[in-house]
Amino acid sequence: MKFFVVINDEQQGPFSIDQLAQMGITPVTEVWTEGMDDWLKAAEVPELDILFENSVDVSQSEESFNDNEYYVVINDEQQGPFSIEELAQMGITPETEVWTDGMDDWVKATDVPELRNLFAENENNEEHYFQKTETHNNKKAIETVGNEIMILGYSFKKRNFIITTSIVAALLLLLITNPSQQRHSEAVQQNISEYLNGNIDKATGPAGELGTLIGEAAKAFTGIGGSLASNFVTRSNYLICSVGHIGNEMVSFGILGMVFTFDDWLDQTFGVAKRLGDAAKSLANGIDALDNAAKAIDGIGNNANDIIEDNDHPDVDEPVEPHEVEAYPSIYDQSSYHFTGTIAGSPVVMNLRNNEGQLSGSYYYSKFGPKYTLQLEGDLDFEGNISLTEFNTSKGIESGYLEGYLNEAGDFSGTFTNSKGNSYSFHLHL
Repeated sequence: MKFFVVINDEQQGPFSIDQLAQMGITPVTEVWTEGMDDWLKAAEVPELDILFENSVDVSQSEESFNDNEYYVVINDEQQGPFSIEELAQMGITPETEVWTDGMDDWVKATDVPELRNLFAENENNEEHYFQKTETHNNKKAIETVGNEIMILGYSFKKRNFIITTSIVAALLLLLITNPSQQRHSEAVQQNISEYLNGNIDKATGPAGELGTLIGEAAKAFTGIGGSLASNFVTRSNYLICSVGHIGNEMVSFGILGMVFTFDDWLDQTFGVAKRLGDAAKSLANGIDALDNAAKAIDGIGNNANDIIEDNDHPDVDEPVEPHEVEAYPSIYDQSSYHFTGTIAGSPVVMNLRNNEGQLSGSYYYSKFGPKYTLQLEGDLDFEGNISLTEFNTSKGIESGYLEGYLNEAGDFSGTFTNSKGNSYSFHLHL
């Protein structure tokens, strides 16, 4: 016949009666064997009477066993006094410091002979990091004992448990939020589109209508960038993060649900967009130079005609009507303007007031509505050139600049530059 025993709140066994004798169990040690309905004290099992032949009776044995009461230190706090039976139920460890009457100082429980039977013997007498326990009666799924945490019968050191749990939680968070293949493709596609459109708008905006036509033609090729991102971006998954590639080029990095993109490879792959924009800008500068030369020649011709007319009638003393010069052509002399159109492709509504060339007003993006209005101040010269400074009053900063040309047909187009130095084209009309 073999018995299971409970020592230090830990079920051990099965052991033969000879083994139990060597272990030195006490009359109050709880035991169980096949055929028993519940756990009993060893003194209550007839088969184990041989282990306690020297005891007068059970009550005397228990009384003798519980004569001494001990104080203990748990979580740096003195508690007690407790009987040996109570200490057994508390589950003190061999390292628990104890004291009772007659002791000179506090000692470890394992150094007290009559307490040694409370502890399960370890083959190497070493403390294990994880120690499987079999619970009996009604034990909690999670409980704290001293500097240890008991979970479903497993013992963990508090500090190690917290560190391990934190690391596992962080790894799970990174794993769950690792961006997908589609997320990388979408981010790279958006990056390509913004890169191409930004460079083309920046270069062709000042070229007026011709620049617009060239810019639109160039943008027709940006669809290639979207196709490139959709079909050729590959994703390397490293469980907690991921990297996007096109060929051998690293184009994106993903972590915590976010994807970061890189621009270096774009300068090499789509440098043609920059060159096309630069060509358009050079062409526009050339056209402006020719236009200025034509105006200068026209002015010389007008002066020559005036001189010839004066020489043909030297003796005629006719009153000369003063030559009235309009400061502004009719469209530039309006007191207010209401524009609609797009800035960087986004629909906007703009209202300006004209006070002899001094402009003031505001505009807002249609998708945000009038609630988010940006203020404008600037000027309009007699040739239709407009310069405006944008103010974000909620932040108290100058947030951008608009420079463009208003033609007599009521079309206002040019370049918008934000506070970061990025430039985009705008196209507005009355």
